Amino acid sequence: MSSSTPPASPAWANDLVAQVNRVFSRTGADTPGRPDPHQGRPPAEEEYSRCLEAGKYRILDTRIEAWVQTLADRGIAISRDAPLSGPRWLGAVRPPEQHHRIQRIDPTAPGGLALWFARTLVDGAQFGVDVGVGTPTGRSEPPVLVDVVPPCGCDACDDGSEALLEAVDDWFVTVARGGVVHARDGERRITRTINGWQGTGDADEAWLDQSASPPPGLRQWSGEPWL
Repeated sequence: MSSSTPPASPAWANDLVAQVNRVFSRTGADTPGRPDPHQGRPPAEEEYSRCLEAGKYRILDTRIEAWVQTLADRGIAISRDAPLSGPRWLGAVRPPEQHHRIQRIDPTAPGGLALWFARTLVDGAQFGVDVGVGTPTGRSEPPVLVDVVPPCGCDACDDGSEALLEAVDDWFVTVARGGVVHARDGERRITRTINGWQGTGDADEAWLDQSASPPPGLRQWSGEPWL
């Protein structure tokens, strides 16, 4: 297997997620999971471009908190709140004033990428999270955006909370396993996911190969494993 395609799930992932689930039974006590409200039926026309209950996405906060507590208990990573007045994220889809809390999670092992979560605001109310990766501890560059959870928060696109929790889990595992997580050259960009990769434009999968020399102009976000 080439270095551009690491194993989807490291050996430690199942044990770590199992502990996260146990902690989540406490942190998520007030944010119970929700089934898919559509159950296979097409959404109604009026569900598009509306969200009647933005609070349903608070489950993202309590899942992140379960991860933070688990990683701290095991001495793997520590969480810090970052200032809202910091520089705009690279590739940001919203201005800084639409974030109401920014959390940076740094591994205790040297050389690992930081994982960032910014809680977003929509119409002044708490909504989802922007996900970013940043350079290792001790460097001050802003993070780069790699995901938005949920990708669309309208009621028509709501398929329950299970996919939201999986998205949070996948980002912790993806960043913690190390390697190149994101690469970009201008508007061309590619991001590794737990199941493969996703890119825009004519981004090349080879950009995620940590052993290859990057072409001129390419920037890579690469880190050592957290554990």
